[in-house]
Amino acid sequence: MENGDIVSLLSILTELIGAEVVAMSDNTVTCSFTMDRDVYNAYKSIVASYGENVKGNIVRYMKSVIMYETPNAETIQAIKEVQELKKNPHKKSYSSFSEILAEMEEDDEV
Repeated sequence: MENGDIVSLLSILTELIGAEVVAMSDNTVTCSFTMDRDVYNAYKSIVASYGENVKGNIVRYMKSVIMYETPNAETIQAIKEVQELKKNPHKKSYSSFSEILAEMEEDDEV
């Protein structure tokens, strides 16, 4: 991951939420921002329930945004799912979208 990528992402955060970004050296920056305490506490509680801390979770999220070039967690999960499906030699495949819809209708009738 390039330092410029992180700085670019942090610049976007600065514009969106008023974060302050301070370059500490060529390889690190310090971020500071103000947010609603209830939002922070709710986020912290969820993150902690998965054994993470807020800083680590935000850094991991930022890296995933850079890696997948998308900030949408659902899209990231869908990409991972497709990658896993491609690895399965016994996966079911369809020749058309109408074939998928027909199978879905059959499933609804059962």
